[in-house]
Amino acid sequence: MNTSGWSDAPSTAAAHPIRLAARAVFFAGCLLLPAARCASAQSTTADITGTVTDASGASIPHAKVTLTNLGTKEVRNAQTTDAGDYTFTQLGPGAHSIQVSQNGFKSFVIPNIALSASDRAREDAKLEVGSIAARTASR
Repeated sequence: MNTSGWSDAPSTAAAHPIRLAARAVFFAGCLLLPAARCASAQSTTADITGTVTDASGASIPHAKVTLTNLGTKEVRNAQTTDAGDYTFTQLGPGAHSIQVSQNGFKSFVIPNIALSASDRAREDAKLEVGSIAARTASR
């Protein structure tokens, strides 16, 4: 060993190709990482968001929003925020329906919302005063 702490002995022939291979793998990973991040950014799901209001445009907080996947019959429920907003995320592509209900208002139905991958649909609901059993349909 010399005074700098490194061995004066020549490196073995087998160590050199291993170091080269390790460097090649490292640099390949560095080059492929940005491509992998771009590929993962492509979404296969969709979202639906909306606001529930009354006839005057005032938001309706705590309304029940029911989303149904018409193909699988999967049902999801949400409640509107204090601002009347709701969101359903990570929905599979296909046809969905939404029903909005709140005491003192007629039920509001959107019977068919077609979603594709990466869609962010906006589906607002305007509720009319009346019995919850009565329905108002959109579209």
